[in-house]
Amino acid sequence: MKKKFVKVTAVTAIAALLVTGAVHINNNTLSQVMASSNTVTNETKQENDKAIQSVLNGIFAKDETVYAFCGADGSVSNIIVSDWLKNGEGNESLADASDLSDIVNVKGDETFTVASDGSLTWNTSGTDIYYQGTTTKELPVSIKVTYLLDGEEITPEDLLHKSGKVTIRYEYTNNELQTVKEDGKSYDVYVPFVMATGMILPNDQFRNVEVNQGKIFSDGSRNIVLGYAVPGLDESLNLNKDEKTSSLLTNTVEITADVEDFTLGMTITVATSELLSDLDVSEIEDIDSINDLINKISDASEQLVSGSGTLYDGLVTLQSKMGELSSGVSTLADGGSQIASGAATLDDNMKTLVDGLASSKAGVSTIVAGYEGDNGAVNAAKTIAGGLSKVSAGTESLAAGVNSMAQSMQQTIESYTAQVKEIKTAQAKLVAAGSDLTSEQYEQLGQLEGAIAALSQIVSQMNEAGLSENIATLNTAAGALKNGSEQLSAGLTKLYEGTKTLQAGITKLSAGSTSLKEGTQKLRAAANTLKQGTASLSSAVTQLSQGVDTLTDGGKELKEGMETFHQDAVLKVIDTFNGDIKDLINRLDAVVSAGKSYESFTDIADDCEGSVKFIIKTSEIE
Repeated sequence: MKKKFVKVTAVTAIAALLVTGAVHINNNTLSQVMASSNTVTNETKQENDKAIQSVLNGIFAKDETVYAFCGADGSVSNIIVSDWLKNGEGNESLADASDLSDIVNVKGDETFTVASDGSLTWNTSGTDIYYQGTTTKELPVSIKVTYLLDGEEITPEDLLHKSGKVTIRYEYTNNELQTVKEDGKSYDVYVPFVMATGMILPNDQFRNVEVNQGKIFSDGSRNIVLGYAVPGLDESLNLNKDEKTSSLLTNTVEITADVEDFTLGMTITVATSELLSDLDVSEIEDIDSINDLINKISDASEQLVSGSGTLYDGLVTLQSKMGELSSGVSTLADGGSQIASGAATLDDNMKTLVDGLASSKAGVSTIVAGYEGDNGAVNAAKTIAGGLSKVSAGTESLAAGVNSMAQSMQQTIESYTAQVKEIKTAQAKLVAAGSDLTSEQYEQLGQLEGAIAALSQIVSQMNEAGLSENIATLNTAAGALKNGSEQLSAGLTKLYEGTKTLQAGITKLSAGSTSLKEGTQKLRAAANTLKQGTASLSSAVTQLSQGVDTLTDGGKELKEGMETFHQDAVLKVIDTFNGDIKDLINRLDAVVSAGKSYESFTDIADDCEGSVKFIIKTSEIE
């Protein structure tokens, strides 16, 4: 009976650990794949909900993300730490602790003071604080990356552009050993960091890709490889590992492939110690409590199987909606082409206007000069009468050109405004589907709105310059001169003054039209950029659609994998694992406590709750 009790209890603890770790890894795996489609994962949503609830509850918390930049062999070159102080109570100041250097407030202008003991006090004005800094501290978990070519170790530099059987080995070392007391006994356990490493391997270079512990997704042109491990966990639990348990608790991930012309982009590893925070084994005291926990684990595993099915259904729905998105982006691309065409027409019309104004300015200057001197207009009435006919025709052409330009600019403004409305409508649909515009799309939207503002400013400048009034005055004066040429001598003095006024107006109008021409040239360039951007967006949507198809396939694999995991891992581990019940439970509780106590990589105030995760990037080999 005791042997069975020990076996069942040990199975319960390990099953709980494996379910928690495996599920998190699968979620992280899916999150990284879905990030390429700008899709918000369930895990991200849960983290956001947790953060919102913390604020609602008035919690003072510190959310820390550590970014480590490493060489291709895993050696750390520099570390940047980003901290978010959650001011749940809206306090005007927050006490903080940090050993970072070069601290910078990245989302505001709030300042801090440093006390003699090194503690920080932030002047928050009731808001959250986001800051970052640097450190040279050793990471609690480190990575060593080794490369082998045809079974022989080789440096990353020498492996570049080589071909053959390549092995990439990630060895994770847990450096965070803690002594935790449980049931009157001290246990040396490692903080339970779960490591998830991801990389992208193009199919034209990497074939027959395998990973010893993880998952491989493919979109037809590349493999997305995700490996995971929990370094130090087997030592912490002091397990007698069989082959299957050893695989599950390995400290090493190996990726193998047949490679042609080896290059490798950056790889990303995410590490977190928060996975066991909700596991509570302190209530295991007898067979009944063990059975209850087994039932909870089984229920949790079944819920995960059900949840993966729901996720797959959601991906199928997303896949069915991609046609609507593709249609909307095609409409946007057509609109971008129309805008570019309209801007080109406007720019060409402006050249006609500028040339016409220059010609009119020269003609009026000649008229004014002709009025003056002994040989002026008084003695040259006949010549002036003939010239006035030409001036009248020129002003009519000028008026027509200005009206055409004004109509063209107004039509362009209306067209741009309609396009902005369509883009924002498409954005709303994306947000409703859990997505959003890309940064490139936001930039293109800004360019379009900037073009509208520029055109509106040009129209305003034309109105302020009195363009229409001056042209009307010019046209009226020229007609009057033509019709009243017989009375030229009597009205010459008045006409002379009017012509001088006309000269000043045309000079002002000519200067304004030059600025307007520069604006239409910029508008034309911006419209061409918009056209190219919408074309690129249309192409990107096609790739996105392919990515959603790949995700749907991956969701199906995840669903089927969870079903297999439930049957072949959870249930079998519960039925077959053997060990010392009391010691294993104490060790597991110690591991859980170590994970809960690790709240910050840098430092944290006494009254502050904390959480920390690590993002480790290795450099490219290319």
